[in-house]
Amino acid sequence: ATAGGPRWSGDSIESVQTIVITHLRPVLLGQPVMSLAALMARMDRAAYGNPFAKAGLEMALLDMQGKILDVPVATLLGGIVRDSFAMCWPLGSADVALDVEIAQDKQAQGIRAFKVKMGALPVDQDMARALALAKALPAGTDLRIDLNAAWDERTGRRQFTALAEAGYRTIEQPLPRDQLANHARLAQASPMALMADESLTDLPSLLAIAQTGAFTALSLKPMKSGGLTATRDLARVAQTLGLSLYGGCFLETSLGTAANLHLGAVLGDLALGCEWMGPWWLCDDITNNCVTMQDGQIRLPTGAGLGVKVDHEKIRQFAVPRGG
Repeated sequence: ATAGGPRWSGDSIESVQTIVITHLRPVLLGQPVMSLAALMARMDRAAYGNPFAKAGLEMALLDMQGKILDVPVATLLGGIVRDSFAMCWPLGSADVALDVEIAQDKQAQGIRAFKVKMGALPVDQDMARALALAKALPAGTDLRIDLNAAWDERTGRRQFTALAEAGYRTIEQPLPRDQLANHARLAQASPMALMADESLTDLPSLLAIAQTGAFTALSLKPMKSGGLTATRDLARVAQTLGLSLYGGCFLETSLGTAANLHLGAVLGDLALGCEWMGPWWLCDDITNNCVTMQDGQIRLPTGAGLGVKVDHEKIRQFAVPRGG
């Protein structure tokens, strides 16, 4: 399990650890591991919310089921439709030259889409940086923006045209998560497609998005939606509604990234690709066989369960005592 952090979701590494040890582990121990729906229901009765903790535990349960049955987790989720996905690489430094260097290096590795992270700087500085990046990258580069809910509607109306004229085509979560009506007005006026992240967590939030027309694309993240099965079901409804899908990231290790890939393998159509680049952003991993990327495509691990093996020595190395 990763955590969105208190500012993003209210969850934290410390809260995930506490809720798992104190409240969720006791209701799972001694239960049949193959009864996933019943186990998820037991966790929901034991603790309201806490989707990040429950998602991590569900990944472990599915991994065990896959190993028992000697099948990939994707088989348990419905069957493999595809086994690789185009990577979209985030550019998040305040140094334009560094971001250009990173983008050029990734283009040489086959990556064609880049998402510029914004919202931490004053608007004028952020805009200057985004426009400079767009100018420095080759024409035709798939450029996107992630505002992390940092702007208001007025700012969006003032700045969107310049971003679109610079070559940006998709803008993720420009406004705070609860401002669906504002997003809908922006979507009607915007030359760019709007993608939901913070605004999308569960089925009620998806239906609200569909009713308001606030977004045409969705960033899927099993951690924020309580697990792989819940996110799969959410995605099926979104596909029925004609919304485009994208594989979002919480900087998971190869373990969590493999889980994301098994979800993607079942859904098949991620029109906007994914940013499952957590293993390449972390200083180390906790698996013996990390996920791999080739020609700009991240690939589904092979083998039973999640297809990656935990390195228990790394677990001991990185373990943090409860409360410490």
